[in-house]
Amino acid sequence: MTRQKLNAVIVFLFTAPLLILDEPAACLDPVANGILNDLIREARNAGRAVLIASHIMSELEETAEDLVVLIDGRVRYHGPIEALRSRSGESTLERAVASLLLREN
Repeated sequence: MTRQKLNAVIVFLFTAPLLILDEPAACLDPVANGILNDLIREARNAGRAVLIASHIMSELEETAEDLVVLIDGRVRYHGPIEALRSRSGESTLERAVASLLLREN
């Protein structure tokens, strides 16, 4: 857990126009996760792009506006999270992505 916190801190030390985070909330406690989400929002509000790779849809639902869903290495959805929820008729991102995955199989 300490390594994950350290990695997150290092990312936000720099003012790069693009931040890339791979499973940033993995193994974080609720307090650290809340701080991370605040840092992500602050970076976005400052005009920085934040790319988050994650399998945890609730994490993305809280911090992301747009989504790219890859299935077998191909883009199957790209656009606003709300549009995917609306298109699928599902109330949560997790269920909307699951419905997209089920249609692909």
